[in-house]
Amino acid sequence: MIPSILLTNRPFARLWAATSLSTFGNQLTFLALPIVAFEKTGSAATFASVMAASSAGILLTMLVGGALADRMDRRWLMLTGDACLIPIVVGLGACVHFEAWSLVVALAFVQTIVASLFRAGDALQRDLVDDGERNGATALRQFSLQTSSFVTPLLGAGLYSIAGFEVIVAIDAATYLASFVLMLGVADP
Repeated sequence: MIPSILLTNRPFARLWAATSLSTFGNQLTFLALPIVAFEKTGSAATFASVMAASSAGILLTMLVGGALADRMDRRWLMLTGDACLIPIVVGLGACVHFEAWSLVVALAFVQTIVASLFRAGDALQRDLVDDGERNGATALRQFSLQTSSFVTPLLGAGLYSIAGFEVIVAIDAATYLASFVLMLGVADP
């Protein structure tokens, strides 16, 4: 059964689809980069450093991203973030040919933008959804996040084994492009 908010609130449906797609792509990259670092160096410490860089980028940006989302046009923030992430994520494909520290820096930077997008999406949801629909909208977005957290490692490991890092990066970039296109259809509230 399709949740009614997806049928009755098109702007929210577009926001939900955009954030669900970009989250999936981001989680694929989040899974693959530490694997690349480990394969490149054979070092568990490097693997852990890449994982920590991702978390640090999110941790350091959540408060700033929330403040930006409260003071700026949320739709514009999401469009700008998606547009910036497309070439950055494609550039990650080149990082695998450099030293492992470049993966740490690149992933921390990507996750910094992603955290700002997440906060902007939360704030935009508040603008797009009536009070009576807010719990259902939040539950739907959380369901998508948790589903992606479950599915991505399984699918991502298979994709990485079969197709390699470059395909994962291409999928991630495509999800940001799709998110950008979907967000173009969300009018300013």
